[in-house]
Amino acid sequence: MHRSNRILRVVALAAGLMLTAAARADVTILASSTFDNDAEGWTTLNDARNFAWTASGGNPGGSIGAADMGTGETWYYVAPAKFLGDQSAAFGGTLSYEIRQAVTSSPFDNSDVLLVGGGLTLSYEFDTNPGTAWTPYAVDLVPSAGWRVGSRTGPEAEAADFQTVLADLDALYIRGEYRNGASNDNSRLDNVFLAAAPVPEPETIALLAAGLGLVGLRLRRRA
Repeated sequence: MHRSNRILRVVALAAGLMLTAAARADVTILASSTFDNDAEGWTTLNDARNFAWTASGGNPGGSIGAADMGTGETWYYVAPAKFLGDQSAAFGGTLSYEIRQAVTSSPFDNSDVLLVGGGLTLSYEFDTNPGTAWTPYAVDLVPSAGWRVGSRTGPEAEAADFQTVLADLDALYIRGEYRNGASNDNSRLDNVFLAAAPVPEPETIALLAAGLGLVGLRLRRRA
């Protein structure tokens, strides 16, 4: 077999071992809301009306929702205390949720997630707005994901910004309004999860070491 092909096979094997290791990492959920029994302390910010929890229609079970009052502000769902405080462990983790809206016409863009704490605001905007079916969203809590400081057009966030915000998280906002105009402009939210960075299990660390070792051995032989 040609030498370069052998190297490619070793690298592919090592990559496979490392991907397997990543899949086996243990994920800790720091806070969650599935709205199975009630609104779990969630509220709204700005011009929302008719905020309510319903026991059915979620994905599955219950969900919360509200409608736009049409006064020109963008309204947000506001997370309760269990998502706030010292959430330093969330750095490198993930925020995920599911959302749907009644109608998708006349869309507009804005910050979809806002994290406020330590005197700073971090803003994140997804590429697409939700549809009329439950639409999942997830964003990594790391600078490389595309977070901005202050607003959706602010400077790129850095690791120090995340550490400042997450060490004393005062507010977590998820956008609930996506359309211009108030006619039938409502949304529903379900399955919000704040997860810590994955922690490899002992066997996972062994797999990672094996993968890196294969690459290193091949490179040494090549040299």
